[in-house]
Amino acid sequence: MALYLAKQILRNDLWLVKVRDSNMKELLLQMIEWHEKAVNGTEYDTWHAGRFLCEWASEETLAELQNSFGHFDSIDSWKALIGTITLFKRLSHDISLKMNFKYPYDLENNVFHWINQNNLTI
Repeated sequence: MALYLAKQILRNDLWLVKVRDSNMKELLLQMIEWHEKAVNGTEYDTWHAGRFLCEWASEETLAELQNSFGHFDSIDSWKALIGTITLFKRLSHDISLKMNFKYPYDLENNVFHWINQNNLTI
């Protein structure tokens, strides 16, 4: 989804960017919930649909979320995409280590390499 979103930002298709960013944020929320449960135990209450996120998510995650939302313009959307990817990577890497999952580093590196190669000049 990150690669698709990057392409839409580069095309300046901002309405679609915001719609797809919302879909991406749903995946990010799922990763935040899984991370909190991996760190705090499976019974840790993460509510639902992001409710009370500021009460149950780590301070580090909350701080990084500040960089994950952008305005209706290409440059801000690009910054938000990079912020979202950075947070998602940290959470997913940590979960894979804690849960002993195999992580698709090659796929992630290929996607992030393409995004960096096509970086919107900020």
